[in-house]
Amino acid sequence: MARATILAVDDSRTIRKAIEFTFAKQDFDLTLASSGQEALELMDAVKPQIMLIDHKMPGMDGYELCSRIKSNPSWQHVRTVLMCSQQEPFDANRGGQADVDIVKPFETDKLTELVTRLAEESRKSEAAAAVQPTAVPAVALSVTEAEPAVTEEQPGPHVIIPALGDGQEIPRGLDAGDDEMDEIEITIEDEPEEEEAPAAARSAAPEPRQVPVSRPGIMKTHL
Repeated sequence: MARATILAVDDSRTIRKAIEFTFAKQDFDLTLASSGQEALELMDAVKPQIMLIDHKMPGMDGYELCSRIKSNPSWQHVRTVLMCSQQEPFDANRGGQADVDIVKPFETDKLTELVTRLAEESRKSEAAAAVQPTAVPAVALSVTEAEPAVTEEQPGPHVIIPALGDGQEIPRGLDAGDDEMDEIEITIEDEPEEEEAPAAARSAAPEPRQVPVSRPGIMKTHL
């Protein structure tokens, strides 16, 4: 198993030397930084599992550094230990991002035990994040049924021919037997019928009268 890496951040040279002495013979890789900004610049190169952070430093203090570490998705597995003092105890209102807080001066054995436990937690958290499947956003599918196409029957050409008299034939190309003219609509117009004279007019017509002729037994009719 690879050795866990510790990144210790403190503006006090004395505290940095004490941390270096504590982990000199332990199974850890240790990197030291003197400010919060320097620690941020070392994060990607060092890739620590545990960070020991002084709560009070010039510029970026330990509370702000913890917040920045936890706000980065790539560093969620990093366990942070905020080191406070008896004169200035841990501020719970600002230290919510820290995993653990301790008081300086610390006991070396207890600090080693704490860091060992946190290193194991960090490894498990990092491994779980590595195998977690990437969420795929759901895509709503909309299926629309196409309506069947409606094909309107187009009427054929409209041909009008006059009424045919007795013995007359349909002009060539318009007879029912011509295959090329199957789609032609034929309308036959009948000759207008003579209107029947009104009954009054018929009654008014003069009746035929008979007039005598010279030859006996013969009548001549005039209309």
